[in-house]
Amino acid sequence: MERSRPKGTDGSDYAYRMTIDNRYKRAAEGRVRFRKFISAQALLQLLKATWACLAALNSEQPSMSLVASCGFGGAAVVVGTFAMKGSASKLLRAYIFFTAIAIMLSLVPLMSGQDTGKWKDSMEYFQVTGDYQRVVMASLKGLLELAGIVVQVLSVLTSISLLRNVSPPKRAE
Repeated sequence: MERSRPKGTDGSDYAYRMTIDNRYKRAAEGRVRFRKFISAQALLQLLKATWACLAALNSEQPSMSLVASCGFGGAAVVVGTFAMKGSASKLLRAYIFFTAIAIMLSLVPLMSGQDTGKWKDSMEYFQVTGDYQRVVMASLKGLLELAGIVVQVLSVLTSISLLRNVSPPKRAE
């Protein structure tokens, strides 16, 4: 049994149909990428917080920059989760702000040489005692920080792109 088309739907009305603007397509693709980065950032923040808790349990005082970075990174994840709904440009700007602060706080130990000094001390300890556990732990901490910085930078770039596509276009005067 063959279906008959309703009147006026022979395909000749294609020129009159509405099309979706490219910026809305880019915004939808950006939201998907942003959601992936938020998930990865949440996982990395959870790992950093766990690392700080384990250091505290081992009677080591975690660095204040690590704790502050976890706080701002966690706040960025929460704000970013709410920013995924609709066109929340204010929340996206807040997400970018919190993430930028978390990135800067993550870079403080690297710039001051605190982490490299700990890694060198671990290497010297390894050469004297043959215990590789401190070297592995220092290396894992460095890799975690590096992965966190890369994910956060990429998520900021994605959110800036998303912000441009979500915000209404400026009118020419």
